[in-house]
Amino acid sequence: MPFKKVIGQAAFVLCQRALFLGAAVALLLGALPARAELRFDPFLGYDDILPERSWFPIVCEIFNDGPPFNAVVEVSAQEFGAGQTRRFMLDLPTNTRKRITIPVFATARNWTVRLLDERGKVRGEQTLVPRRVMKNNLPLIAALARTVGGMPVLPESPAWVADESKYNVARLQTALFPDNPLALEASTCSISVRKRPPI
Repeated sequence: MPFKKVIGQAAFVLCQRALFLGAAVALLLGALPARAELRFDPFLGYDDILPERSWFPIVCEIFNDGPPFNAVVEVSAQEFGAGQTRRFMLDLPTNTRKRITIPVFATARNWTVRLLDERGKVRGEQTLVPRRVMKNNLPLIAALARTVGGMPVLPESPAWVADESKYNVARLQTALFPDNPLALEASTCSISVRKRPPI
């Protein structure tokens, strides 16, 4: 056999073995279980707007794709009301998404929301800071709009009025609408904005 033909056959066999080995490694990596996902998303107040000295909701959405466990959602204030901790217990089976509403009294501006398992291990933690705090005597208008552009528009306040003394409209989502009436106490009025049907 010519020397070039022997080298060509050896290279072909080597490439064949490398391809087989690569396919075997890919098959083994594909057979390994995927990493379980745990998603923990807390939402503060009404569209990140907090009323001063009033009740408001903290809504938590939890998605568990891993093994089931019993969870505790723990809400605590970081400032003046640091002594009070609110806890909500729930079970999280595999492949579940749960949404809970925890009514909280506004004693602070910054809130820490933690997700603990039955052993006390922290599975998720977030510190929530509102984008705005409404003064105690100002009404807070909450709107359920189908589109982002469908929010009510309020008249502009004069320039001499401080920003924290202006009226505000909070956008509520139907999926995050509080199911506890106590959490709606700060909302002066709720508006459901619908698009008019075409004529």
